[in-house]
Amino acid sequence: MSGPAPPTVVTGLRNLDWTALGRGIAIYTTGTAFVAVLALLQIRQALIDAPRTAPGHATWAWPAWEIASLLVAFGAVWIVVELWVRARVLLRRIQPLHRTMIDQFPEVIAHEQTSSSTQLKASDQVAQIMDALYLQSGGGLELIAAGPPPSSPAERADRVAEWARNPLGEVVVDARSIAPPEGISLRGWVRTIARAYEASTPVHVRN
Repeated sequence: MSGPAPPTVVTGLRNLDWTALGRGIAIYTTGTAFVAVLALLQIRQALIDAPRTAPGHATWAWPAWEIASLLVAFGAVWIVVELWVRARVLLRRIQPLHRTMIDQFPEVIAHEQTSSSTQLKASDQVAQIMDALYLQSGGGLELIAAGPPPSSPAERADRVAEWARNPLGEVVVDARSIAPPEGISLRGWVRTIARAYEASTPVHVRN
């Protein structure tokens, strides 16, 4: 058990990053390192002919082994769990914008399109929103009246959100503003637009 542990730890440390995969690798690496240390201690105990502690004794290492095993197991499934949670949060965030754009352009949904997982459903809805936005802009045309997109992603998202809500209003948007700003992923951009869209939703007060 102690053989593959050091290479696994080294590989894990070389691939650490603050992403879903990176956090999973960090947890998995911690568990693997813990297993390696415990294995080395047991090997040392055997080499010095120390008396073996019977299972169930207070000093037995089973609790530590269990913790290490849980870390390894949790690290192995971390990315799946985190991506599922993030997809659920994204679906909830983009739901109002998605509903508006789909009502206007139902053709962006393929009839044979059936998402088998939450992650794929989130990806499909992001693509559907972008397709609908491009259709609403005239199929990717660049309009002189629209002007260059704002340099600030937040301001740009506000303009797109306002235009998505009222395409016949004063705000004019073309494909240049709809495209994700540099350094922002497609999902991140749609999430930013959806957040701006939700923030600008009128609140109806009941009397």
